[in-house]
Parts: sequence; structure tokens; C-alpha cells
Amino acid sequence: MRSIVSSLKLVPIDQMDLHEDFEPSRLEKTVEAIKRDDCIRHPILVTKLANGRYFVLDGVHRFMSLKKLQLETAPVQEVSMEDFTMTTWSHLVKKGEWFEEMIQHDNLPWTEAKKEGTPFIEVVANDKERYYLYEEDIAPYVLESWHKIVTRYNENQEVTRVPSDLETLLKNDEVLIKYSRLRYEAVEQIVMEGKKLPAGVTRFQVSGRILNLCVPLALLQKPHRASEKWLELLHQSEKSLRCYEEKVYVFE
Repeated sequence: MRSIVSSLKLVPIDQMDLHEDFEPSRLEKTVEAIKRDDCIRHPILVTKLANGRYFVLDGVHRFMSLKKLQLETAPVQEVSMEDFTMTTWSHLVKKGEWFEEMIQHDNLPWTEAKKEGTPFIEVVANDKERYYLYEEDIAPYVLESWHKIVTRYNENQEVTRVPSDLETLLKNDEVLIKYSRLRYEAVEQIVMEGKKLPAGVTRFQVSGRILNLCVPLALLQKPHRASEKWLELLHQSEKSLRCYEEKVYVFE
């Protein structure tokens, strides 16, 4: 148990880098929840970059909430590459005007015929309506094109994240956008270049994730005085730490 607790740290917010954008509507809800609870329940998951800064794997909305609340530090759980795997989320959204605008956009060469190789993006509207976008067709503007697509539906649509390997039955008014698997090294390079991926695309699955630490906001306001109280919090929390190995189902 002690080794897993040692992965918990307080890290200055200005030493942390995001790899993806945030969803404005989701950020608003997260800020309100943190203010209401007067604490941040779950540590932000991070890993170390080659330049010594911290790469936020999971917790972009918690991170942005702490920034918005003008706090100086964030509670994190630092993990190594061998502790996590990276896949992508598919996005389930309601069909609307954005859909036709996106498919007919001049700079997005969608094709209805599947070519050799894995499509960068696949759009499924119903059993008969499928569109594919290939990375080589949008190079060298892959990242810009990707942001353009997600922005089309993310601004005014409620987005449901679906595991990329999960079969999904669509209603007539629904659209499923599937994204190809990413390499961690490619995402790390994007972060090192000061760029970001679109919101809600990457999915990091971490072995040994710590939940429900419940760090009071007061502890994050004056970091130069926090050391002793932080160690006290960890000491008290360790007494109630439990590791559950059985399969668990969670309604998200």
C-alpha cells in the first residue's frame, strides 16, 4: 500500500501540461461540483515528460477548474508508462445541421468507400450511411482538421463518450464518430510542441488508480504551508485505503 500512496504529490499547476482541449459545458459542471464539495475528490493522473514537466493523462476538467478557482497546486497521482494503456473514445452525438456541413466541407475529403488501411476517422450515421477520412488525405493538416471536426459538433451538442471497442446501436437521430488508435509517443510529441488534441478523444486506462482522496481546497491555496497538512492527509487516508480486484460496473 505504501508504494501506491507514494505516487501522490502536490504539483504546481504551472508545471503541468494538457494534451487535449476541455469541453466548456463539462468544465462549468466540474467547477460547481468542486466548489460545492470544497474539495477535489480524485487526484489528477499525470506522467513525467522528458523535459521534467507533468503530462496530464486524465483530469483536464479538474485541472482547468483548479486554474479557474485560482489555486496554485493540484493533487496528482504520478504513474509510469508501464502503468497505463491508451486508446480512444468514440463520440455519440445527435444529428443536426452540423453533420451535413461537416461532410460537405471543402477541406475535408470524406469518402463513402473504405480504402486499404485504417481510416483516421469513421462516421456512422445509420446502417447505410458511413463516411471515412484518411490521414494521408488531410496531411499536413491532420491536427487542424481534427479540431475542425470535433468543434463542429462539440459546441452545441451533448457528447457521450463510448469505448472504441464497444458495439453501439444507433437511433435514427444519432451519429457515432470513431477515431483510430493513437500512439503515446505521438501524443507526447504534440504536448512537447505546445499543441493539444481535441477534447475527449484519448482514453487512458490506469492500473492502480487512486480514487476518493478528497483534498480540501484550502490545502491548495497556500502551497508553502501545505507540506505538513498534505502528509497528514496521506497518513490518515492510508488507514482507509482499500484495493478492489473484483470486476466492478459503474454507471457514468
